[in-house]
Amino acid sequence: MVPFVIGFQPTASVVMLTCAGPTAMHARVDLPASPTDDEQVLGQLLSAANCNQVATAAFVLYTDDVRIAARLTDLIMLRFLLAGIGVLIVLRVHEDRWFALVDGVAGARVDGVPFDIDHHPLTMRGVLEGRITYRSREALAASLDPDPDGVAAVRAILPDLPVPQRGEGAAHRVRAVVRRHLRGGRVPDAELVAELATLLADEATVERVVHGMRRDAIASARAEFWCGVLRRTPPELLAPVAAVTAMAAWLAGEGALAWCAVDRADAAGPRHPVAALVAEKLQGAVPPRAWGA
Repeated sequence: MVPFVIGFQPTASVVMLTCAGPTAMHARVDLPASPTDDEQVLGQLLSAANCNQVATAAFVLYTDDVRIAARLTDLIMLRFLLAGIGVLIVLRVHEDRWFALVDGVAGARVDGVPFDIDHHPLTMRGVLEGRITYRSREALAASLDPDPDGVAAVRAILPDLPVPQRGEGAAHRVRAVVRRHLRGGRVPDAELVAELATLLADEATVERVVHGMRRDAIASARAEFWCGVLRRTPPELLAPVAAVTAMAAWLAGEGALAWCAVDRADAAGPRHPVAALVAEKLQGAVPPRAWGA
């Protein structure tokens, strides 16, 4: 389940899966670098659980270090149970085997229980739904890498574009173009990317575009569309496009992808205000349903 809901196969991570509450939410953080970081790392997960009114959670620790896993398990049981959040199970995963870290887990073995992600029904379901599960976070981030040919095609068009609109008129144009292309299921071509990237160079336009976004039936398709735009955007216009992509990914429930888009925005220059907003929502584990409520 973890790669299916997180979007990639974690390593050196603590993953929290929630099982009860108003809505399901899942979170991943890096393993603590040292015991002094334990409280901070688990505090992030506890804060996310409280923010989303989680009643019960399961934990999966990705590590080959048995001592770290035991230490974190003790702290998880203490912190979450004291907060009134039930701990359903704690597992350690290493090299395609899982190990139970609490008593009473059916089928657990001292030498671990082998599992096969590639042929699991959830993986098969993801393939049928066109959902990509990446082998690592680095592979997920690489899915946003520039398409050199696409970038070159867009850059060749930019000098011939008319002076772009600004403000609400530009935002309306962006929303209309996105809706039209989503209805047609089309891949963003060079002309479209050039127009969108130019329109989004205006900060007021970006602000209006993102505040008009919602977690709706087309949220996933919208996020995929903006990822395609981002891959073809020249570096000089990239920051606002990456910020809008981050917002679209967050609203689609793709938190890991949203972080990758924030990273792309940050790499393009000073942190864009919308990228900062998305990062704040992600760090606070704010559920996408809260946007615009």
